[in-house]
Amino acid sequence: MRDILRAAGTGCLWVAFTLASLALFWMAAAGSSSATPLFILVAMAISGVMGLAGVAATLRIWQGSRVEPRLPEMSQPTGKMKRDVAARLARLVERLDEDEVIELESLLQSRGEDVV
Repeated sequence: MRDILRAAGTGCLWVAFTLASLALFWMAAAGSSSATPLFILVAMAISGVMGLAGVAATLRIWQGSRVEPRLPEMSQPTGKMKRDVAARLARLVERLDEDEVIELESLLQSRGEDVV
């Protein structure tokens, strides 16, 4: 779903860029014959700056909004897992190495809580 929204945003951005560029060149071509080369040069410069802004916006759309996938055990628990806090705590303690267990025990003792 997110990729569809990104693609739609990118498409809207480049359609707007194309229409603005066409409008600039149409205005330059509709100008008087003596000023046309200057207007075309200005239109090309403005179009180039808008093109760079379009590239920067496209990069921001596709790279700036990426979300790192979360680990399954870090995702929001659903159903029974929400209520089973003791089992989640037991799994967490099982994954700790010996140094981490000692550090946890000292932290709990400094808080005045019972260590199991």
